[in-house]
Amino acid sequence: MEIIFKLGLKFTQKYFKDYILVILKPVFIGFLSLFVLAVSLFNPYLSIICALIMLPVFCYCFWKGYLITYALNYLAYNFIKNDKKDIISSLDECIAFVKKDEKSLISYLAFSALALIILHIPFIYFLIKNFNISLLSNPFSLLELISNSMKVFLLNQIIVFPFANYLTQAFFFRKEEESFFSLFLNCYRKLDSKGILIALLFTVLGVILGNYILIYIFIVFPLNLFVYSINTFWYYSRIKI
Repeated sequence: MEIIFKLGLKFTQKYFKDYILVILKPVFIGFLSLFVLAVSLFNPYLSIICALIMLPVFCYCFWKGYLITYALNYLAYNFIKNDKKDIISSLDECIAFVKKDEKSLISYLAFSALALIILHIPFIYFLIKNFNISLLSNPFSLLELISNSMKVFLLNQIIVFPFANYLTQAFFFRKEEESFFSLFLNCYRKLDSKGILIALLFTVLGVILGNYILIYIFIVFPLNLFVYSINTFWYYSRIKI
């Protein structure tokens, strides 16, 4: 664990500048499109036009940013490999590799979204079964429902967090004959104590940072580098066994 985390820090320090320079463009354009859309809401006619233009722009920038971040798997893999001749040192090269498999990645992410919804069915069922309109007029009952819902949600995450944390690494290290469902199972089959601790740590960190959006905005880029590299290093150690 200590070695993996030290390597993750070295990776983050080494590639932070490269990652920032590449990802800031789609992030800036995406935020700008949302800002223009928000301003246009003051004029209903203008908002329709802006929505038709800016929403596709935002979606494109979001996907572009995701592809760049997914490319960190390639960069982390080549950072850790022993075969020096195959090392790719440029993030741009990694992004080019990602684009070659973009359609397959889109299909896998659609599968993953569906899988995550299915994994959350216990929590969704609890909410549907226990929510009642009358609760809105009873603050104490509503607070009790919220408290119980959080408990059920946290219990549900025991099932969810391995797949949610390692789904991109499972896809990155996939074999040609493996189906998307096999990749889903791999997130659980390859777990060991280290994998559980890493996934649990990043899941808890994500929940905490979700309550402090301003802090998250400032650390999201180094955090991406650190999380993706740690996950990739660990997953690679499991497939080598």
